[in-house]
Amino acid sequence: MSVVDVLEKSFVIEIFGTVLRNILRSSLGESAGEAVLFFLRRGLGRDPFEAFWDNPKSVYQEMVNIFGVGAKILINILVMRINSEFGLNMSSERFVELMQRGDEMSVEEIRSFLTKIAELYERKEIK
Repeated sequence: MSVVDVLEKSFVIEIFGTVLRNILRSSLGESAGEAVLFFLRRGLGRDPFEAFWDNPKSVYQEMVNIFGVGAKILINILVMRINSEFGLNMSSERFVELMQRGDEMSVEEIRSFLTKIAELYERKEIK
């Protein structure tokens, strides 16, 4: 992995973390949003956004451990808000499917989506 790849990965993870934190806080409230991140961090044993980049399937499984069937509902809310805020059209069902599969092609599709979010976020911040 080149230095550029490492920097891009770090940039995308940082922006994705910012976007998701904001969405969680505005959708669930400050305390509940932070609680979600706390339980994910504790269950995964690491930063949930880095874990998501490396292994979305493990994050999905941990969400199911914490929230049960509510995991899909939470993912649906997050994807719908991301689509709304950034003019994207990822299906929440497709996103859940990609997370569940966790194969190389699914991970790459998720990473491509996250990279697009980071690029659009950066453009919004520059304006």
